This record gives sequence, C-alpha cells and structure tokens, in this order.
Amino acid sequence: MKPDLDILIDEYLEERKFVKAQIDDFVKEWNFLEAHYLSIGLRDINRQLRTLQNFKDPYQQEVESLTRRIKSYEKNLLGIPKDRLDQFLQELKDELDTLKKKEIPFRLDTQEIYDLLMDMCRGQAKGFKMNLMEDENLYLKVLLKPSSQLNLSFTPTDQLKSIYLLNDEHKAKLRVIGFQERGTVLMMEIEEFSPTKVNYVIEVLARIVFEAFFYKMFEKVIDLEVYK
Repeated sequence: MKPDLDILIDEYLEERKFVKAQIDDFVKEWNFLEAHYLSIGLRDINRQLRTLQNFKDPYQQEVESLTRRIKSYEKNLLGIPKDRLDQFLQELKDELDTLKKKEIPFRLDTQEIYDLLMDMCRGQAKGFKMNLMEDENLYLKVLLKPSSQLNLSFTPTDQLKSIYLLNDEHKAKLRVIGFQERGTVLMMEIEEFSPTKVNYVIEVLARIVFEAFFYKMFEKVIDLEVYK
C-alpha cells in the first residue's frame, strides 16, 4: 500500500488534471469568467501539490530544473564547442548528484511544541514565540491569559520589515483558519484552553506554516522563545 503522502500527491495530480480539462472546455466555449475562477482554484491546487512534493523531496524543483538544463545541453541546439559542452554537462551533473544526496529538511518540532503547550496547561510556562523569519521580523506569539484564553498573534503589520509577508492572500487564508484583524495585529483566540485542545492548537500551527504560507519561506529550523 502506498504511503499517505503519495496517496495525497496522486489525488492532487488527478484533481489538477480534471480542473485543467474543465478550464480548456470553458475557454473553447468562450466562457472566460468560469475559466478564470477555475484558474484561481488551479493555483491553489498547484501550491498544495508543490508543498506535498517538497515533503517527499525538498529539492524536487531544483532537480527538475537541472535535469531540463542537462537535456538542453545534450541536444546542443546552440552549437557549443564540444570541450566546453562537456564541461558544462559535467558541472550540471555534479550539481544534480549533490542535490540528490543532500538532506536539509525543514523542521517544525511537533513534540517540542506539544510539550510547551502542556507546560502552559500546567502553569509551568506562559507561552512562546515562533520566529518564522527573523530577518523580516515575522513571528507568531502563543500566549495564555489568566482567564485560560489562548491568544495566537502575528507581528503587528507596522513592525514588519516587508509588508508583503502578510498580504491579502495570506490574510484570507488565515481568516479561514480562524484569525481576525485587530488593528494592525492578526489574532486568533481559543477559549478555555486545556490539554484537550493541545492537538487542535498544533493543527492550527501546522495550517499556518503549510497552508496559509509556503513553508520554505521560513527558517529551516524555527526558533522558539519560551516565556516562563
């Protein structure tokens, strides 16, 4: 039986194929409005597919790009002298071989976050800060109030070094997850936080990283600052 990840990738590939066929049909019928709406959905499908494929192989896009370049050089449509062509090909093949052996996985340590959330339930921690992109000052704070309300809040938009990091598309996806705009802050509130809601919070954090954003935007290892 295929791993769950491969099954998901196959499902998204089939969905993409179906949506592309629908778009082609609408274009043939001059129904450009429906084709436009479907193209927006196709963009989301491609984004989710890219994320899943990156889970399976973090360097898939780079490998595909290098493979295309190698095939192009092998055809030698530009008439490059053989000695230079052989050099280019060898350099590309060496780079491709290095990529295939390289392993620098993105890490969001679920166990560490689970332990921190449980510490907060036990009164041993007040919260933590996830530094998503330190150079751009993009972070997410998770704080527990005395009323047992858990607050998740992003960097105030006026404190971001690059405003595009919380653009309209990000905000729309975060609203689906449950975030709301409070002035310059995007915030989500979870009432009566307890151990029974820990897994839900982890799900929310995962959706932020992998659904609302593209996870490769963030640090390879997300730094956590704990508030005692």
